[in-house]
Amino acid sequence: MRRRRNSFYALRRGIRLVLAAASLAGCASDGLRSYADRAGITSTTELSATPFFAQTENHCGPAALATVLSYSGVPATPATIAPRLFTPALKGSLQAEMLATTRSHGRIAYQLPRRLDALAREIAAGRPVVVLQNLATLGPPQWHYAVVIGIDVSNQHVILRSGLEQRLVMPAHAFNRSWQLAGRWALIALVPGDLPAELDRVRYLSAVADMAEQQSWSPAARAWRAALEVWDKDLTALVGLANALYASGDVDGATQNLRRAVKAHPLSAQAHNNLAFLLGETHAWPEAIAHALRAIELGGSQLKEFQRTLAELQRKAAS
Repeated sequence: MRRRRNSFYALRRGIRLVLAAASLAGCASDGLRSYADRAGITSTTELSATPFFAQTENHCGPAALATVLSYSGVPATPATIAPRLFTPALKGSLQAEMLATTRSHGRIAYQLPRRLDALAREIAAGRPVVVLQNLATLGPPQWHYAVVIGIDVSNQHVILRSGLEQRLVMPAHAFNRSWQLAGRWALIALVPGDLPAELDRVRYLSAVADMAEQQSWSPAARAWRAALEVWDKDLTALVGLANALYASGDVDGATQNLRRAVKAHPLSAQAHNNLAFLLGETHAWPEAIAHALRAIELGGSQLKEFQRTLAELQRKAAS
């Protein structure tokens, strides 16, 4: 809900802390075949239909991101996204801007777990993956974005769209080293409503919440619904869907989801507070006030917000 965004974002802060801790996990040094086996790849898998944009000078970020956005159905080119994505002073693109630009084009910017088998699973699922590499063997880092489009198990190769190379075949050990030196950062542009091949609840909900901040309400609603198909009582997804529906003008749908949230999580002060606000929108004053009182009783860091909700409901009910 537009007037109750803080309640929703309070739920997200816990998600971010867990995600940050999870991202520190390392990666074993097995061969490519071991990772491919875990991903279900037993032979060469190559997404040959992936578009190719030859990068211009220092524009590997726009070229790589335009590749995966185009593959996902977005009419993007390096020229159209570079003004937002490319930072001239840095002669490159920041990871934060790669994420933000993905979201601004209606896609979920989903960062993969920092493991080669997670990357391979997305290739097996039919999604190219943007990766950050450090191509320097000695000296200062040479940062470079590329797109992994294939895994050649037999020959121990990773296949990429990279720079001026439409089909760069790179030995797996060399790719793994360059990726490791860049922190094993990897990104997919996920179509709202689809789920990643390796579904991590915290990672996925955080990515959807970030996309929802763009106020792309219809895509956000599809993404929250996809989450609820897996975790039907998840509080963040229920409240997130209610926010998206309310912002789209569907007050009844939003109210229904908040009722589900309160039923599944009766001790959630935020859910009671948001439901109280929505019930006030339909002038259901007694029930709205009851939920506002319950939110205050449960308390928490947003107690003053809940108290303001109650005061506003009481004033409107008496007028």
